[in-house]
Amino acid sequence: MNEPTPRPELSRFLNGLALGHFANAVLTGLAGAGVALHPHFRQSERLEVLGAFLALTCVLLALADGWTGLCLRRRQARGFCMVVAAINCLCLPGVLVGLPTLAALSRPGVASLFTRAGEP
Repeated sequence: MNEPTPRPELSRFLNGLALGHFANAVLTGLAGAGVALHPHFRQSERLEVLGAFLALTCVLLALADGWTGLCLRRRQARGFCMVVAAINCLCLPGVLVGLPTLAALSRPGVASLFTRAGEP
């Protein structure tokens, strides 16, 4: 069976998605900082623990989003990119980049871009 030939617009689209993941990483990191600094989470020990957990979760998701952007640029770790895109679909700003990423990475032409990038 012949593999579909990748089109140049798919490569440009992946680069655009990478920028979207970088932007989402910044927004998620800012949200984590906002949660960590919010005075509401300083009212009791339980709320402090919840605030710290939410802030840490935001920071970890921001790091994963930034790494996903790099992987999309380099055409590496397609499975990791799909997992992070699916996790992004759980929150509002992330769904704007998560759904197009999942749709793009599911296409056979894009999958061939990722397999070719790993070859010498």
